[in-house]
Amino acid sequence: MAFSEAIKTKVKEMAHFKCCICQNLFVQVHHIIPQKDDGSDDIDNAAPLCASCHDRYGDNKVKRKSIKQMRDFWYKRCEKREMSPDYSSFALKIDDLYNCFQKVENNQDIQTNLLHEITSSFSDYYHNQAENIHHSGSLQELVTLSGIASTGDTVSAVQGAEIKIHQCNNCGSYTFDEDAKFCSKCGKLY
Repeated sequence: MAFSEAIKTKVKEMAHFKCCICQNLFVQVHHIIPQKDDGSDDIDNAAPLCASCHDRYGDNKVKRKSIKQMRDFWYKRCEKREMSPDYSSFALKIDDLYNCFQKVENNQDIQTNLLHEITSSFSDYYHNQAENIHHSGSLQELVTLSGIASTGDTVSAVQGAEIKIHQCNNCGSYTFDEDAKFCSKCGKLY
């Protein structure tokens, strides 16, 4: 008689489908004590062996005890592996996490570049405004040219709105934007 399919499957699964001697794949389930020597067809007499190891050790009466010991040792190692974390899935999760961080980092780079472009655009605007002020000769000339009446640090537009004028302490340029936080010409903070 031969091993049942259920026993063969169970033995292969317990051995992770590897030979209990050399750990090669493509195992068959063989009798430790052959049937001709009254070996049973139960799971305790079954060993997962590759064809090479079966040919080399299978019908050797002296090696039977060693085959059983190697099988039991291999089963314990396989059982411990099952209880250990799945390192391949852990590695995949680490890769996913790394890719996620890369996307965040790339998004931060994109946001930083966008912020830089916006800041640069505002700086260009303020610089152009400062150039116009600088080329006008004086604040009075600029006020006269633009139709604005001067009253100290603020000017009133012809329509009656008041606008705050900033003069940079560093380079002396002017800006009409009351919310300006930095000089458009030299970049110093107000």
